[in-house]
Amino acid sequence: MSHKVTRVSDTDVYPNEWARLIGRLTRRHGWNQKRVADALGTHPRTVSRWISGESTKISGTSMLLVAEAFGLDYATVAQAALGAQLHDRMKDDEAIQIIRDYEGVGDDIKAELIKHLIERREENEAALRREIDVLLRSSSKRAAEA
Repeated sequence: MSHKVTRVSDTDVYPNEWARLIGRLTRRHGWNQKRVADALGTHPRTVSRWISGESTKISGTSMLLVAEAFGLDYATVAQAALGAQLHDRMKDDEAIQIIRDYEGVGDDIKAELIKHLIERREENEAALRREIDVLLRSSSKRAAEA
């Protein structure tokens, strides 16, 4: 899988906003990946995969734990996670609206809403790929019969 690389400085290169956030927080706090993983209750390999951009599937729980562990507001963390999950897609105004506009709704509920939104989009994209595949096969079959 190809990743769009974001250059942070001459020495720091991150493939997406989540990777940049986790990488910068790790460095800023002087933590290694194991300490980050311990603080989040996850495996160091998960942290490594986030920073490398190998993994862009970030759970709502992980977003909340990152916000708590590093003292960040949930909106900042969620936007970085969405940036990773949607880095090749158009700007996600609906998700940003969920994060910013629903003051009375808890962060865990916002995370679930965003997760649902992302899952629905992935389902829609998969359905579109299947439809395109059927159309291409049908077209190829007609061309072969002609």
